[in-house]
Amino acid sequence: MRKDHRTAAIIVTALGIVFAVLSFYYFFFISPISTAQKKRDAVYFSFVFTSARHTPYAAFIGAYAPATGRTGMVSIPSFMGLWRGDSPQLNTLEAWYTRGGYRSVFDAISRTFRMPLTYRIVVQERDLADIIDLMGGVRIFIENEVSYVREADGIHLAFSPGLHLLDGGRAVQYIAAAPDMSRERLSRLEDVVMNLCIGFAGDPSLKKVFTTLPFTMTLAARLHGNLRPVDYRAFGDTATNLLPAGFSIGTMSGEPTSSSNMLAPLLNGRHAVKSAKDIARDVLMPLDITPYGKQDIKLAVRNATIIGGLADRIKIRMSYRGFSATEFGNAGIHCPNTFVLIRNGSAAKGFMVADAAKTKLVYACTDRSLLQDAALVLGDDYYEIPRIQSGK
Repeated sequence: MRKDHRTAAIIVTALGIVFAVLSFYYFFFISPISTAQKKRDAVYFSFVFTSARHTPYAAFIGAYAPATGRTGMVSIPSFMGLWRGDSPQLNTLEAWYTRGGYRSVFDAISRTFRMPLTYRIVVQERDLADIIDLMGGVRIFIENEVSYVREADGIHLAFSPGLHLLDGGRAVQYIAAAPDMSRERLSRLEDVVMNLCIGFAGDPSLKKVFTTLPFTMTLAARLHGNLRPVDYRAFGDTATNLLPAGFSIGTMSGEPTSSSNMLAPLLNGRHAVKSAKDIARDVLMPLDITPYGKQDIKLAVRNATIIGGLADRIKIRMSYRGFSATEFGNAGIHCPNTFVLIRNGSAAKGFMVADAAKTKLVYACTDRSLLQDAALVLGDDYYEIPRIQSGK
């Protein structure tokens, strides 16, 4: 009997040692990013952004394909209803946070989009400012004049239209200048995130610095989640594949509910699931292959030059999602002053772009159930978006 106990103890000890060694090896040497690169697959992530009061005001769900260098994201407004578990009840980001903390928030995001999340990351406002400063600031094209007034100490900050290089503090103030929990605040956050990604992808020296231990440790201290040292290292190893044209972002859309301050995901959630599948598919496409053909995608203007991020600003400003694509335009389209989308005969959205801005490709697309007759106006050029007949 004593011998049996001794044998069992040896076996348990041996198994414990093996488990400890494997855990150590996994934690420090194996990253899902490296695995995805070898398999030419994608990893899925979610970022939740919180205000100074630690209240979630926006989130992103996305996919990153290290083999192609493409990243796609869908932004989630604070007032969008999300599901968690099998319950039909919808709640906003803030409501899920109140009920169960960030775990509930991420579970609701994963459930609504039906996307398993490898990485779950929380970014607070002060940490976002520090990250922007680590990246050397962010270039943003501000469309309309913005005034930010902090009444307590009398500080007044003005943001004039045009291209700006903002440090972290001013970038966060630019976001915070929009009304709390509003779509405009989300749009400004999208601008900051997208242009930060574009700036990183276009700066070889910054990619090189990213792989250094001091930079990684500093960044890790400001991203609260389940990223491990090996994940930062794996991302640094694959960052050379990143190109500015490899980033895309779309906004989740919804329809009114009985609650006046909450929207329900379109088509009973099918639109959210489709958006997740779209980005998962698109990020695996090499940059020299157009994924758009006749597939369903977002409104997009690709490969903008001269003014960094023009294509993505146009894309993320438009809230019409779903989309069955048709290609419009050709190389060298000139956009002298304006971009306007006309929906059912009325101007739905318009804003000024820089005089020198040019695009190489223009993709205009629409979901047959959401947007019927529209026109894309790029400066002096006019492109119709035809109605897609049922059954075609």
